[in-house]
Amino acid sequence: MNDEMAHLINDCEAGEFKKPDKTPPTLVTMLNGGVRFYRRKGRKSLEHVERHVKKLKVGFAGRRSDEITTDHVNQYLENRLDEGMSNASINRELAFRRLAYDLARKAAKIKPEMVPYFEMLTENNRRTGFFEQEQ
Repeated sequence: MNDEMAHLINDCEAGEFKKPDKTPPTLVTMLNGGVRFYRRKGRKSLEHVERHVKKLKVGFAGRRSDEITTDHVNQYLENRLDEGMSNASINRELAFRRLAYDLARKAAKIKPEMVPYFEMLTENNRRTGFFEQEQ
């Protein structure tokens, strides 16, 4: 038996063993992890993501990942619409939020059932004003 195992057994027998902290991370912590992921990958959209993260941090400040429900996400979505944000901008924010949850889940910081379901908004990004070849 190694020294670490013997130490743990002694702690248990003495009643001093402390369970590891399994408190789920806050959404802000997860968002920061997502930004670090973008930096590591050298993503060109990092500047845009940092803008989205600022809004998400304000919208979900102080909440742990297990406290955020689909209703909270939908309320955030409605608040952003009331502020006059486009569907595409809101979808980019929510997509990054989803990435933050996926990274935390893959790192075993949260359980899959802790990820709230939400729908993305419909985007009307049909292009107009195409140039003709002779122009």
